[in-house]
Amino acid sequence: MFVVPDKIINEEKHFQEALQKYLKGEITENFFRGIRVPWGFYSQRGGKKLMCRVRIPAGVVEPDKLFVLAELSQKYGSGKLHLTTRQDIQIHDINYENAGELLSTLHKNGMSSRGGGGNTVRNITACPTSGLCKYEKFPAYKLAIYLSQYLLSQSYATTLPRKIKIAISGCDRDCAFTGVNDIGIVAIENNRFKVIVGGGMGAKSKVGHLLEDSLTIDELFQTILAVIRIYNLEGDRKNRHRNRLRFLIEDKGFDWFKTRYLEEKKLIVKEEFKQNFLYDINSFKIETKDQELIGDDDFSKFSVFSQSDNYYYVLLRIPLGDLDASVAKKLAGLSHEFSNIYFKVTQRQNLIISNIQKNRISDIHNRLKEFLSEFYYPETLLDVQTCKGATTCNLGLGNAPGLGRAIINTLKDMKILYEKWKGFKININGCPNACGQHPIGTLGMFGAVRKIGGRSVLYYNVLVGGKNRCENTELAKSVGMIPAKNIPSFIRELVQILDNFDNPLKTIEERGVEILEPLINKYSNVPDYAENKDYYKDFEKEEDFSLQGLSQGECGAGIIDMIESDLVQAETAKTPLEKILYSARALLVLKGIDVISFDDALESFVKHLVYGGVFPKKYEDLPKIVDSIKKGLVVVDEADNYANELLKEVKEVYKSIDSSFNLPIRYEVLKQEESTGISEIYDLRGVPCPLNYVKAKLKLEDMEIGSNLVLYLDEGEPIKNVPLSLKEDGQEIISIENKGQYYEVFVKKRR
Repeated sequence: MFVVPDKIINEEKHFQEALQKYLKGEITENFFRGIRVPWGFYSQRGGKKLMCRVRIPAGVVEPDKLFVLAELSQKYGSGKLHLTTRQDIQIHDINYENAGELLSTLHKNGMSSRGGGGNTVRNITACPTSGLCKYEKFPAYKLAIYLSQYLLSQSYATTLPRKIKIAISGCDRDCAFTGVNDIGIVAIENNRFKVIVGGGMGAKSKVGHLLEDSLTIDELFQTILAVIRIYNLEGDRKNRHRNRLRFLIEDKGFDWFKTRYLEEKKLIVKEEFKQNFLYDINSFKIETKDQELIGDDDFSKFSVFSQSDNYYYVLLRIPLGDLDASVAKKLAGLSHEFSNIYFKVTQRQNLIISNIQKNRISDIHNRLKEFLSEFYYPETLLDVQTCKGATTCNLGLGNAPGLGRAIINTLKDMKILYEKWKGFKININGCPNACGQHPIGTLGMFGAVRKIGGRSVLYYNVLVGGKNRCENTELAKSVGMIPAKNIPSFIRELVQILDNFDNPLKTIEERGVEILEPLINKYSNVPDYAENKDYYKDFEKEEDFSLQGLSQGECGAGIIDMIESDLVQAETAKTPLEKILYSARALLVLKGIDVISFDDALESFVKHLVYGGVFPKKYEDLPKIVDSIKKGLVVVDEADNYANELLKEVKEVYKSIDSSFNLPIRYEVLKQEESTGISEIYDLRGVPCPLNYVKAKLKLEDMEIGSNLVLYLDEGEPIKNVPLSLKEDGQEIISIENKGQYYEVFVKKRR
């Protein structure tokens, strides 16, 4: 099972230090956001509480870990766990001061939120029944877990231009939705794989391109790293609206991308995976059997599935993915009665319990009925999927869970025969972003707002016909918009129409637009406010609908947030000294300089930005001028002018950086950070990961091809990670020598 890499454990102290500085008021909320979001801590709507998104690779969670998550939610959060559509588990309503203890507890128990947000490789998903399914060509869950461990050990995995989402399907039935991920991996015959790139869901959803159609597992790892490397090198880091992998491919063209991919792939050495990514293909073989119905009750028909000889797994519907922590504890406690069970979070926000002996099925059913009430009919029409919407999300327009509950109640009142509605997916999002996966729903919806009589009314855009087919995935088509309060009635009539057919799913896939258009027209009207005020309210709300609470999303938080936070602080500074300090610090992050306090900011500004030719020589005396201002030796007007001029220049430089965050050289380089001799020594002892790698990378970027660099690195994570990361960048590692207290690494620049 998943093991948190040492690199992540060792880096926790940087988060803890930053958190304490934030709580003491030493760094701003915007600056801290750039640190906390890549650690999976998001600000909830209103800005007073945090949500922690815990990575659950492939959705596999052992009973003891589920228990710990439930306890953390009870101790620090809302007392509920939320199962996500990417197989994560979220804890909501966390006070800022408790974030550090929560993260530390996660790490002590083999879990982490690292990469749960920000410009990172996100949780790697896999088929929810991987390891249990007879169709599977290769256990996707094991590949997802091992790949997660490998990538989380790499520095670049948390400093990408934008997020990367990876999904792995065990066969071409594509239960992991590979066609709408940045990187999709599909197992085919004979332990081989095909790879799809550039898919994604959101305001501009896109199906990915087939990059490779038959790879060995060694070649697969090369391909994954090559794709991530290209994105890391070529992706647009400034334009948040077009900096996903699919936009890079769209802007440059797939032919260009394929050429760059083949070039990059040649630089990756197969053997490095055998040191860092242990696997055994033979151990991946599984034994499953055909489905065997063990009873005629609804639990047996909808929730019990054959796993292997004498073993079954149970699929539980968890309405809208919300699981009370006390219930989660009881589920975890089943492991004391049913040995060797483990749980899996599914993309439909449900929960699988595996490894149940055939003669214990009735026992576990009876136990589940003691503390669960709404767990029947998973993967049917009743199994509505939603994002968290405006309940907690800063971007949510509508209360998607509220609409989801209204639809579920409508369907339950209809008392339909769920047998014929298997596989019919209703996917709802509170905004155009696709956390609820509306582009691949049988029936998809996402929130929008219209003005009626000068008042805001919540609508939902209705889509139909999403199908998962790897690179041939079909996105749902938009049919029209309906006011939110008409959706339950619209669903009721639609179900009544489709229930007349033997196969509602096939019917709507074939005739969806034809059936939906007249219904949408029928339910599109909104009465005047005086006639019916309910249309002007969201679900489960008493007040009129508004966009209050809507704010900036945090998914892409990172370097830009840190820079712009300092620029805002400089703009609003009350003193010239404060303005100078924030201005000097703002761009240092682009040089890999880890400066939270101002103590080193001035010296680093001169060393890296003035001597490096980014700023003019007149700022060489910046530390002395600041010292004079502190001592009162500079009149206020002169100090103001100097501070304003510096801020103006910093803003001009910021505007002129390119999409790869390269700083412009505008003046004479006064002092080289590197010598142009045959070799140079760069002492990185005492510099933590990943900053040591960033410093080495930046130093090599300014050296001539063919130059030699000797690095001094500490033992442990630095010597383990930095040489490998530089090799991944295309540099040549000539030798590594143990010097006793440190290591000497001889690097030749090759690109």
